[in-house]
Parts: sequence; C-alpha cells; structure tokens
Amino acid sequence: MIFINDLFPVIPFLMYRGLLWIRVIILNLNHFVLPGIITMVITFGTSPSESAASEAASEEYYSEINITGIPQIRVGILEGYERVDFRLLGNFRVEDLDGNVIFSNLNSGLKWRTVVEEAEPADISHRVLIKSFSARQDAEQFAEQLRSNSYPAKVMEMGKIVKIDGRLVNDTRRYRVVLGDFKRDSECTAYMEEFDGDYFPQIIRIAHGLSSGVIEFYDAEYDYSAKVDNGFRIIPEDEESCVKIYGVRIGTGFHWEETENRIYSGIIEFRLDLEGQLMVVNEVGIDEYLMGVVPAEMPSSFPLEALKAQAVAARSEVLSKLGTRHLNDPFDFCATVHCQVYSGLTNRSSAGDQAVRETQGEAISLNGRICEAAYSSVCGGHTENKENVWNTPGESYLVGLFDSFNTYNDSINLTQEIDIHKWIDARPKVYCNIDSFDTSPALNGSKKYFRWEETYIRQELEEIIREKTGADIGTLFGIEPIKRGNSGRLIEIELLGSIKNLRIKRELTIRRSLSRTHLKSSCFYVTEEVGPDSVPVQFTFHGAGWGHGVGMCQVGAAVMAQEGYNYQQILEHYYKGIMLKKIYSIRDNTEY
Repeated sequence: MIFINDLFPVIPFLMYRGLLWIRVIILNLNHFVLPGIITMVITFGTSPSESAASEAASEEYYSEINITGIPQIRVGILEGYERVDFRLLGNFRVEDLDGNVIFSNLNSGLKWRTVVEEAEPADISHRVLIKSFSARQDAEQFAEQLRSNSYPAKVMEMGKIVKIDGRLVNDTRRYRVVLGDFKRDSECTAYMEEFDGDYFPQIIRIAHGLSSGVIEFYDAEYDYSAKVDNGFRIIPEDEESCVKIYGVRIGTGFHWEETENRIYSGIIEFRLDLEGQLMVVNEVGIDEYLMGVVPAEMPSSFPLEALKAQAVAARSEVLSKLGTRHLNDPFDFCATVHCQVYSGLTNRSSAGDQAVRETQGEAISLNGRICEAAYSSVCGGHTENKENVWNTPGESYLVGLFDSFNTYNDSINLTQEIDIHKWIDARPKVYCNIDSFDTSPALNGSKKYFRWEETYIRQELEEIIREKTGADIGTLFGIEPIKRGNSGRLIEIELLGSIKNLRIKRELTIRRSLSRTHLKSSCFYVTEEVGPDSVPVQFTFHGAGWGHGVGMCQVGAAVMAQEGYNYQQILEHYYKGIMLKKIYSIRDNTEY
C-alpha cells in the first residue's frame, strides 16, 4: 500500500510553510489519482430527529395515540444500573406491572434498594437505515429501486397520529427504508460503507419483545421486601408525596458529567431495560414534566418572557415528537439532552413554574401541524438549518438566520472560509453577544460560549481521534474544512494524516471526534503552531457558540426579553412563519 509519506516525504512539512498550492495538489491526488492513499468517511452519534445505534426502532407498530384530557408523559430518568437506591417521601402504594397491589398505605422514611435478581435481555437485531421519507409512496418507490438491485430493502413506519380529546393535533409518521437484519452491529459494516457518501446511513436496533426477569426491592431494615417479575410501580396517594432517587447520572458524555440525587413527583416505575439492567420511568402530566424541564434547560434567573418562550418550545418539542423517540423503550422521552433535560422537582423554581402556567397548553404551529422547536444555548450569532445538523428533510421554520434584526446578508457568507474567519474573530452586535447590550449579570456566564478557544497538543489530539473514531491516521498534519452550513458550522471535514486521511461528517460527530467530550460547537476554524521540522506541535480551535444552533438561541432569547420583546415575538423571530396555538387546556382549577 502506498501512502503520502512514501511518495512525497517532504510535502506534509512544506504544506505548513504557506505553500497552499501543494495542499491542493495533495488533496486532488488523494481523491482522484493515487488509489493507495486512503480517505475514509465516518459518521456516528445520535440526533434529535433520527434514531441512531443507541435508540431502538419498534418492530411492533401502533399508528395512533389518543389522549384524553391533559397529556401524561413517561420519562426514562435512568437505565443501565445494577442497583438503585431511593427514599419514599410521603404516602404510597406499590403495585406490580399488572396492577396487583404489593404494599398499601406505605409511609417509610427509610432508604430502599432495588436490585436485579435474574434477567434475560431482550432479543435485539440491527438494521441499516438508509433514508427516511414523509410519504409512504416515496419510501416504497425507493425501496423497490434498491430491491431491483438485489438489496434486501424494507419500509418501516414510525411516528404516530396524535389526537387530544378526539382532535387531530399532529401526525409524526415517517417511513424508513432499511437494509438487513443482523444480530450484531458489526455485521452492518458493509452496508454502512457502501451507502456512505450518497446517503447518511445509520445503524438502528430492533428489539423483538422486552427483557424479562425478577427484581427484588427492600427497605434498609428489611421490614418490607418483595420479589416481582419484570418490575413494579410506586404510586403516590396524594399530590405532596414524592420519591428521591440516589445517584442519577447527568450530563453523560459532556464536560459537566456527574451524579446527583433527584426528587420526582408522580408515578415511579422500576423495570428492566433492554439489556436486563434496571431502569426507572417517571410518569407525570405534561405541565408537571415541563416544570422540571424549563429550569433544567434555561437558568431560572433569565427574564420571564424568555422562560415563557422556553416553556412553549419545550412543550412543542414534546407534542411534535410523541411516538418518534425511544421506540422500543417503555417511555416516551429520556431525561437527557438527547430529548430534553428533565430534573423532576430538584431544580424547580417559581419563575419556571410561572412560565409553564402562563403558557399552559400553547405550542408553535404551522399549517395545522405542531412544529418541532429545537433550541440550543448560544448560537454564536447565526442559527443553522435543521437539515445541515441532522441530515433529515428541512423545515421552513427551522432555517438559519442572523441572531439580530440587523442584516449582514450583503456583506458576509458564513459558508466561505474567509468570511467565517472574520466572523469568529469579530464581536458582531447580535443578541447572544451580551457585551453589545446592557444585560443582567445573570447572563455573564454565557460570554465564554459566544466566542471560545480550545488548544490541544498534537499527540493528544491524535490520541483523541484514535479513541473516538477507531482510526489511526498517524501524524496529524492538518484539519481541512470541506463543507459548512449557513451558520458556519462544519458539516464535513478531512483530517490529513501520515498514514491515511479521514473524512468526518455531521455536526455532532465532528464535535465528538475532536474532543475528550464535545467541542462546544462545530462553528470553528483551526490554526496550527509548527515546530522546527514544520510538523504541527499544537492545534487551536477558534469557535463560536455552544450547541447545534438550530432554532431558538436561549441566550439570544434572554437578551431579546431584556430588550422588551415578549415570548411570542421571541418565538416568531427564531421560528419563521409559525403561529401560537392552544393545544389543550385544564378543565378544572388544578394547581401545579
């Protein structure tokens, strides 16, 4: 096999002395002339719009959800635990999953423990998702084209028709074209490699049934103990009763990863996850759920109108994605950033509760359909198109725009390298640049995310790349931008190595591949410091923003609120063409 260094040992060094024409030659040779020079393409990671390896797609399908009254939400707050400790704060009864009472009038202040005594994991197979469609006819036509070329293509339906009190409020159905049916995800490799480039294939898990086994739970003095098949439910006897769960993992994979003891109202369900370990599900009304989401996703010190915009966005996310997430799991949404961060009662605030109450039942809508309402912390001055981040069909209301009512359109194009360098180096007057406005000290923490830098010694970055991608590219000579979205976020890069080059696609994959946890965003450019031999010594990422950048910029929303805009105006700024719609209402005087 022939590599760059075998043919041209001095070229990688000269490239960094400013001879950019040599880099162009190398890249052209790499793509078109020298078959021995390897360029790999990888993608991985989950997205809010398409299931990936960690999220299951249901084999058994029910296409309609009928909700009476206030929607109830089932939230997966933890899974993959060998044991879980908890404490009952109030009065409860305990039932098995069939509704048979195990304990009644239970009022124990002792600590309890739950363990798996025996378990049989679910039977799981793996398929390769090639493409999703909004119309079944289009999916069937594409699948037939694949079958005519001897590929075992199948159409899988996902999503639901959602009705509340008999009224149609959303249709989240999509149609996936998938290939294969494998026991191990490693067997999907051939299809992943074959279809990469023209498509963005992903491995999805298909669970054929649930795990089964025996769970034991008992209090600290062993006065109460029981063994049950598959799981049990702790049901509060009054509104004040709640359950404290110890050691809940939060921020997994991010720089703030830790464990925390959290308190939850509503029904708490212990059961087996797909791997036969413990999971905990919290079942609550949607507004009670949102009161645990809003302060977890946006600081309660932000202005009320921003919190109200956050409440409506979070409610819209729930109602627009019912039946599309965690399709094999016995819950609707997880409690992490993959869906929305939910912390139960632990971080509840009066301001967050007020924001949920004052927007009760409201969601954003377009053409009679509830809209997805993606949001991120700091857009960096420009939001991003949905399809550039998650490789799904775009939406007219989720398009990239400058985070300002000023226009830069005639003077800057953030897909171009020269302009993105100027943009990141500048401090434009946009809403999430708090230095441009007379803002509250509560927003000061966002400064480090509007513009940021992160430096790695070359050897450390090489180690990260090997760890995150599984590829050994040798000595890292450069990071080449290939394609950017309209916010300047990179959606394809190429790593130039002494052994081989490596292409990486997708915003989240890029952020994960170049950091121990995640880079703050993929809106960055890279500078190198070279040594005496012209080999890079370290790489510095110069970046803008925190998060994917799609939809509402949370810090931008806070500044808009301080500037006098109300929550409807904030939402109309970030989600183009939408209208507010009342989806449900409380029929009595229930207080949360």
